Amino acid sequence: MEATHGSASIAVSVVMPAYNEQTGVGPQIAALREVLSSSRIVHEIIVVDDGSSDGTAEEALRAQARV
Repeated sequence: MEATHGSASIAVSVVMPAYNEQTGVGPQIAALREVLSSSRIVHEIIVVDDGSSDGTAEEALRAQARV
């Protein structure tokens, strides 16, 4: 079963837990997105920020992940 996000169907949801990963979360999201997009996989990337005290959530949002 495919979920919908906006008007697009989601074929794959990647859930990434993160805690104080401000410097690493953006590049990781970009790498995941590149692999999934190059394989033409419709996807969403969800970052679960477990109460980070740095800017992890903001960086994930900047990288266009759902937080």
